[in-house]
Amino acid sequence: MVRIKSKKFYWSSSRVNSANYCGMRYYLKYMLGKEELRLSAYVKGSFLHSLIENFWDRLGTPEEVAKKSSSKKYFDAKSFVDYARRKWQRIIIADEEADQHIAWTYDNEKWIIRGNLGPICSPLFDYLSKEGRPLFAELPFDFKIDGERFTGRIDEVRIIDKQIVLTDYKSGKPWVGEMKLDFDPQLTLYNAGLCSLILFNPNIARVLGLEGRIEEFMHGNRFTSPEILERF
Repeated sequence: MVRIKSKKFYWSSSRVNSANYCGMRYYLKYMLGKEELRLSAYVKGSFLHSLIENFWDRLGTPEEVAKKSSSKKYFDAKSFVDYARRKWQRIIIADEEADQHIAWTYDNEKWIIRGNLGPICSPLFDYLSKEGRPLFAELPFDFKIDGERFTGRIDEVRIIDKQIVLTDYKSGKPWVGEMKLDFDPQLTLYNAGLCSLILFNPNIARVLGLEGRIEEFMHGNRFTSPEILERF
């Protein structure tokens, strides 16, 4: 098989996963440019990911939230759930007018999801509040290995008990099992991406407390470090 690549070709975790798990899906999506179905699981996942990504920017006090012009949208678990339900309602309305509709798994799924946002978002609010604001969120990386370009964004990077922790948030139960935890290459790619930033971005190395000890941190490795805790 001959692989034709443009100068702008790059590998991302999505490309790697598609290539690993289904060659036909990779060919249709990335070689032929075919549009994928808007599966409800992916729409829900993107929605929850957006809530997490913007959590700290939209968290405020009751007084800030009360101001209609404020960017602050919630201040406790209940107001966070209410905000999430309003956002999901907008997705439902937008879908009714879209050219490509969401492929719902079953009738009334969109309303079932809306009803389940309480049990999902209330503990999510408590969890994120307890974790605190991360050192980096949606941290972009872009590096090359042997002429191959790799890019992506790491959901969160923080320090817990003096250890650097990178996190990728997942929302779909079918995709987060032992097989994914043990064999999915995504977190390894993120580890390499974070190490590339540590090696070549002094500010990130400083924030992570690695000034003067990067070689020790890498343990003699070129691309990844065993000192980074990876988690879904």
